[in-house]
Amino acid sequence: MAEQIGLRVDTFDYIGNGTVQYMRGLLDDNSVVVQLEEQATVISIIKDKKLAFQRVTPYGYSSALASVVDNTVLGVRDEYEAFDFLLKNDVIYSRPYAHDAGDSEDVASRQALLDEAYDELKESMNYHLRVVNTALEYYQNQVKEDFQGSLFMVGDGSRFAGLSKLFESELPLYSRKVDFGALIDIKVEKGAYVEENRDPAMMAGLLTVIGAASNPIQVNAREIATSSSDKNIMRTAYTVLVGAVVISILLVAIACFRQLSAASEQKKLQEEISKLTYVQDIYDENTLASSNLEMVTTIQDATTTNNEQLLSLIESLEECFPSDMSVESLQASDTTVTMNMKSSERISIGQLLLNLQDVPELAAASVPSIAESTDELGNTIWTYTVTATYADYPPEEETEEAEAETEEVEEDE
Repeated sequence: MAEQIGLRVDTFDYIGNGTVQYMRGLLDDNSVVVQLEEQATVISIIKDKKLAFQRVTPYGYSSALASVVDNTVLGVRDEYEAFDFLLKNDVIYSRPYAHDAGDSEDVASRQALLDEAYDELKESMNYHLRVVNTALEYYQNQVKEDFQGSLFMVGDGSRFAGLSKLFESELPLYSRKVDFGALIDIKVEKGAYVEENRDPAMMAGLLTVIGAASNPIQVNAREIATSSSDKNIMRTAYTVLVGAVVISILLVAIACFRQLSAASEQKKLQEEISKLTYVQDIYDENTLASSNLEMVTTIQDATTTNNEQLLSLIESLEECFPSDMSVESLQASDTTVTMNMKSSERISIGQLLLNLQDVPELAAASVPSIAESTDELGNTIWTYTVTATYADYPPEEETEEAEAETEEVEEDE
């Protein structure tokens, strides 16, 4: 990459070192630095002013940004607005309230969506805490002693509302604020930025690259001294190189002979392949037909519902109802059918259940409730509810016929 953009690699660094080395002057003898970045969380433990432990967890605040955008009730359009939302709204210790728009049901529904969104965001923030706590416990188990020191939070994610308070209350460490002004000297010409961008805290996300540029790992090939043992190694390397060249010449000669033989064989194979080019056309047609069939099958499976047999169900019910019955109402979902009915004879209910067993659109039927009443003429009226479940749709016979037709089409192809 450096060659493509016209630069020369002088030294290099990694994300965990850049920030810690740059902040070394601000850190206590024993410190924990939590760096919350968009794609990763870096936990660095400083013991006696030296880096004793570091863990990079591939979990950053990008998941929280995605949650803010996905919960449309928050009204956030993209990740830039999501970042500002988390800066201004404490999703850990506060809860939003839906404004009263006049319709109590709409307000309650919106309030439920807001609560669900804030619970999801709170869980995302708490996961950062668990990551840091796990790393700290692992380090303490390794050194067999409790860690006492200060907590420093850096990175763009450290600025989210309520996050610092969460870490301060849950971790057994003394939390200290980072004086970004002592680290970053921002010089802004008049009119170049808005006023809020002059806050050094806004540059917290740049600590990694600033540290990498100012305090990198000093690895430079020009600083590596060549010892006498290195010279001996070089002599041995030259000897090995000469032997390798001789062996390579022999191998090349053998390879040339094999290549001539392979070229002759390849020519024969190419001639045979040219004679079989029609097979590719057949294969392409079959692949296209299979793809179209899969698409049609997927659409059919996605659009098939049990209610497609509602008309045939009503026709079947009209044939099986006893003459003294009447249907007051009928409700059908994707799985069940519920009917409120009346009849003058109780025995008609039993006859109805027997008749429903012969209805092919239904798998099971029951009468969960029966009520007896008297009309104005003193006649006994039985009021009851019939609940039934749909049979599998499409019926097995139709499915088997469709599969048979599909197999015939494939055989024809």
